[in-house]
Amino acid sequence: MRFLNVSRSSFYAASKAEPKKRAEKELVISLVKKIREKHPKCGTVKTKAILARQGHFIGRDKLNRYLAEYGMLQKCKCKRYNTSIPGVYGNEYVNHIKDLDVTHSNQVLCTDITYVLTTEGVVYLFAMMDMYSRKILSYHVSNDLRSDSALKCLKGALKNIDKTEGIIHHSDRGCQYTSSQYLRHLRKKGMLPSFTGRNHCYDNAIMERVFNTIKHEYGLGGLLVSKKVATGAIKNAVDLYNYDRPHQALDLKTPSEVYDNQTVKINQSCGVQNEQGNNTKN
Repeated sequence: MRFLNVSRSSFYAASKAEPKKRAEKELVISLVKKIREKHPKCGTVKTKAILARQGHFIGRDKLNRYLAEYGMLQKCKCKRYNTSIPGVYGNEYVNHIKDLDVTHSNQVLCTDITYVLTTEGVVYLFAMMDMYSRKILSYHVSNDLRSDSALKCLKGALKNIDKTEGIIHHSDRGCQYTSSQYLRHLRKKGMLPSFTGRNHCYDNAIMERVFNTIKHEYGLGGLLVSKKVATGAIKNAVDLYNYDRPHQALDLKTPSEVYDNQTVKINQSCGVQNEQGNNTKN
């Protein structure tokens, strides 16, 4: 010990600390494995937030080091999916959220459509999201892209909103959202239709990010064995996304926490038979 220039007390202190560090590492890894059972693609920042919520506090660098040692670091892989059928192009289809300061829930609702592949064919996922909190307020699973499927999703979202007057409804210019029955229902509820720019019907970035998240992180991006399995997987993904997954854009809170607690302030600009729908619980 003298040769190594280490005092006896330092040597024994280090010897005692090593088992403690090893135990901490094993505990953290076991907790992360449990988190990954629900959130298979959860990265370091969100994992750290979930651990803290459970009462386990660890620095990001240390967590990164532990995960790297066990080969558990995540790699980001993003895909884009297009499902829009171009609709009407008129001067009345204005983008009302460009440069808008979004300050509270139920100020802007965004909607879009994606698809999920199964061995029995494609199912389409219609979703309606609160822009401020990122909470998915309603979703609808359908075998087709008809406008009445979009309307069912809209009605599901509005069930839990007492006052709809003045809410901005933002979508692309797909035929589902420019149909007469859909626009008629928006006007009946006193909502203001807003659309992405002309020739940008595939550019609804915030909804594309939501779809990318639930498909990439919760197994909806591959080929599922049946439409029934797809419906269950979609429900599970939406529930985890809304109520359990921390969002960096929300200061690592969940969408439900932000949506249900109006005192939380976030800095922002701007088995299936025929079909199945759901409005998510508050």
